[in-house]
Amino acid sequence: VTSLVFGNLAAVANFWSVWSVWWIGDALSVLVITPLILSSSAFFLDQNPPRLKLEAMVLFAFTIVLSILVFQVTSESAIIEILQLQYAVFPLLAWAALRFSQREVTLVTFLISASAIFHTLRDHGPFGVFSGTEVGLFALQLFTAVISVTALILAAAVSERRKSEQAKTEFVSIASHQLRTPLTAIK
Repeated sequence: VTSLVFGNLAAVANFWSVWSVWWIGDALSVLVITPLILSSSAFFLDQNPPRLKLEAMVLFAFTIVLSILVFQVTSESAIIEILQLQYAVFPLLAWAALRFSQREVTLVTFLISASAIFHTLRDHGPFGVFSGTEVGLFALQLFTAVISVTALILAAAVSERRKSEQAKTEFVSIASHQLRTPLTAIK
């Protein structure tokens, strides 16, 4: 940010507002990009059945189409009507978290965030209506933070539940086997 001020690309009076927007953007990249990178190694170890892979492809297609529909709106009258429609992507995040693993959740989060950023840069969609102001950028950053944190927390909760159910199933299996043959260890 200091280099922007020295290069006369940002006013000295706006230093702290530019710095805060810049810092929030960096923090959001940690929420969106880092989980995507960390979970991408699992793409090569995919052992999902074909039906689940097909469902994942449908999820990704729906995510791309809905993101384009929500964030590509260009007329101001349509934006006023669609202003809250950006939250229509939440069911896709829930679908990803409830049916798939962290890698699919992070990919859906990335696709939605990338679409929102791409269209906002072109002054389209619910955040692009504030072109030239920090209000649209802050609203975009807030939206990205909300979907990222929500998706990651939901996916972590579902993952923990799956692990505990698997541990319970294994325990019941071992316990039932031991109850059926209790004296084999004595012989």
